[in-house]
Amino acid sequence: MFFTLTDVIFLVIILIFAIVATAKGFINAIFGKLCWILGLIVAFFFYKKLTGYMYQLVHNETISSILCFVLIFVVVFLIVKIIQTVLSKIFDGEIMKGLDRSLGFFFGLLEGFVIVFVFVFILMNQPWFDCSKLFEGSFFIKILQPLLNYTSTNVTIPPVGEVA
Repeated sequence: MFFTLTDVIFLVIILIFAIVATAKGFINAIFGKLCWILGLIVAFFFYKKLTGYMYQLVHNETISSILCFVLIFVVVFLIVKIIQTVLSKIFDGEIMKGLDRSLGFFFGLLEGFVIVFVFVFILMNQPWFDCSKLFEGSFFIKILQPLLNYTSTNVTIPPVGEVA
């Protein structure tokens, strides 16, 4: 099996994610991302419900909206971090710590693989230059090709300059 320079770069990216997630452990790796994602999603969907109450205090709709968004985000972020801390304490024992780190390794591999996939997908679908030579003979591209083909046919990317 022959690896191209592109494969080596992709492998390094995947291994970096795997090593970092192993060092953090599964609980910290997943909750470290979950607190941001969940905080943003919950804040996005619920800030408007609190804006009316905040408006009574601030008397400015824009500032009320921003304050509500930030407030909801911070509350959700902190709740998820508290859950993370509790679960980290549960996984503090020797056997559980090994499991936590092993699961972290696999989570990191998956995360790195997703990052490589997104990078390749963007490069293959951008209109500015042909990157087929860059991926020629790549082991990772052979693995990703069915998923790239499926995604390319089912995900619509608006042309450059068009607002979605």
